[in-house]
Amino acid sequence: MWEKFSSSFKAQWGIMTSYSAYRESLDLSSLFSPRMEGQPQPWSALHLGVPYPGEVIVASRWDDSWGKELTGECYFRIILLTSRSRLPLSSLRDARIVACIPSQEVLRQRESLDRELRSIAEARGLYVTRRQADSSALRSSLEQREVELRGEFLEGCSRSYGSGQIVSAASLDVEPGRIFAASDPALWLRDLAGAILARVYPTLPIESGAFSRPLLEEELQGLFDTLMAGAPPATTDEAMASFAVGLGLARRGDPSAFDPPECAVFELIRRELERRGPRLAIQDITQLLGHSHGLPLPLVALFLLAFVKHSHPETELDLAADHSLVTRDRNPFPGDRLTWEMVGQIRWHRDMYGFLTSLHLPEPPLWNTALPFIRVIDPGAERAAPSEVPSREAALLPRLRELSEAARQALVDIRPLLDAEEVSEAESRLQALISLGQSADYQQFYRGVRESFQGPRSLARERHLPAQARLLKAVSPQVSAVRSYLKDMTFGPQESALSLNQRALLLETSPIHILENPALWPAIDERFERLRQAYRELYIRHHAQYRKEASALWARLQHALPLVEALEQLNSIAELGLPVGADLPYQFEALNTALKMCPAPEEEVQLEERPMCPYCGLRLSESIPHQEIEAIQEQNRRLSLHGIQQILGQEGEGVVDKLIRIVRIADLTPLSSVLSPQVVAFLRSFATSP
Repeated sequence: MWEKFSSSFKAQWGIMTSYSAYRESLDLSSLFSPRMEGQPQPWSALHLGVPYPGEVIVASRWDDSWGKELTGECYFRIILLTSRSRLPLSSLRDARIVACIPSQEVLRQRESLDRELRSIAEARGLYVTRRQADSSALRSSLEQREVELRGEFLEGCSRSYGSGQIVSAASLDVEPGRIFAASDPALWLRDLAGAILARVYPTLPIESGAFSRPLLEEELQGLFDTLMAGAPPATTDEAMASFAVGLGLARRGDPSAFDPPECAVFELIRRELERRGPRLAIQDITQLLGHSHGLPLPLVALFLLAFVKHSHPETELDLAADHSLVTRDRNPFPGDRLTWEMVGQIRWHRDMYGFLTSLHLPEPPLWNTALPFIRVIDPGAERAAPSEVPSREAALLPRLRELSEAARQALVDIRPLLDAEEVSEAESRLQALISLGQSADYQQFYRGVRESFQGPRSLARERHLPAQARLLKAVSPQVSAVRSYLKDMTFGPQESALSLNQRALLLETSPIHILENPALWPAIDERFERLRQAYRELYIRHHAQYRKEASALWARLQHALPLVEALEQLNSIAELGLPVGADLPYQFEALNTALKMCPAPEEEVQLEERPMCPYCGLRLSESIPHQEIEAIQEQNRRLSLHGIQQILGQEGEGVVDKLIRIVRIADLTPLSSVLSPQVVAFLRSFATSP
């Protein structure tokens, strides 16, 4: 498996095309230790933005088994021989294997180093129990000597391997002197692994150049969750978007949506299916995608899952009998294969590749294939051998019949509760359950559920629809009363917050919304009660203020009635200009009729049934129309102005007399009580006089 690279190594070598990094299980200080003789030690290398697992072997003698073709998770092998042994080139059967032969024996140097290191270790042990003041200087000296010995040994190895040979089945075009120029084994392995991978995999069937940083194993889970399980992106990291696009699993415009444009890896899989038949063993796909085209196995697994989810015609992935996959809700996944709708139901596993056995075109389902869906109907259903299927199926069918009958009853229950469009949508969902309940066996059930539902989670949601319909029917009278009350509520411009709550509750109390989750009804009803209480407090204050202002306005209306009648007469005098408030008489009549004079005091106003006073029907949005009789005042102003201009134009009259006459003519309102055709004719001639 891939390992996380150390931050110091990434900082030092991240700019290179290929580099290697420490793995926790590889201790470079003990790389040449006799106890590691001939033992494969894991090592990872990064090439074209993708990590590759490999191994390092240090040995005194060559073993022909090391030259066999690499399989599984090993993508390169580096053998450091410690003696000058002859190596037949024919024993190297894979271009990703290299053997380094020193020009001088490293074995004797290693044995000498090992003896001295053991002596130092024994000497250090003598001073462990001594007092710090007596032993610290000696321990420090011994530690320094140990460092020097290792350094001297590695310098000798550097010279010996640098002047030796690098043997490979393919020409690596690398000079030993350059590879082993430093005395740091990490640099040797980095450059050797980089040379091997660059030689064998000069290109990959992905656009790794689009990656903004190396694609490490921990990124695969995020890619899987976002692209194939439909989970929202856990991070806005641009690197994740670059991975999705670079792998060919998403488009640049929407990198979080699973939408493979023209995925080169998919095309390789399709060709292999066409060439080799309807079923491919995972080992064959490994050879094709992994070792031939250079994709590490975890990435091969990701592409296989993506291929099954996206492929047309459909394909399926068989799972190992002992797989340990779990579903999104962390329950063991009971199925024996992954189909397109099942891919998004599972959680990514770091050993995902090891759980896959074959890729094939659709085959008749087994009981275990249908088990993820069966458990939605019968939670106690278990995996079964072929001989056990009839008895398990006999327990499933009655539950399906119960589901069908419950769905039929739900159809009857919801029709009076929903509008035509909502009924049509709910009916189609219930009809799918009715059809599913009529299945004759588990295979028919499996085919039907895959046609109508988007996986077990989708079926689980719909499975409870009949029960939800029963609950909706039970609370329907309450829902109807609440909605009627909400629809009758009105608000003024100062109650925007309450108005917003009212609109939200109207949406949440729609029968189709309650049908989806009737368990929310008590909380919705509680919110409505809080809204109604706040509304009542506002309404009572509004009702009291309205009664007070309405009484005052009524008195003004009675006083203004003669003025309104006079306005009609004055508007007939064209010489005064355009009519003013021509529709005021009609408005006056409408206002006089609409004004709500409520006889009930506030303590008697009840708002339990409707959100308005049962005596006067006043709404919270209604207010007193404070209309001044501006029209008659405008006509008065025009007449007064004309008369004042005439007085000022007269000569021979004292200033005091003119002032008294101006004051008298400034308000002609009293004319409203004596207007007659003769007076109107006089005013018309007055308005036209110079």
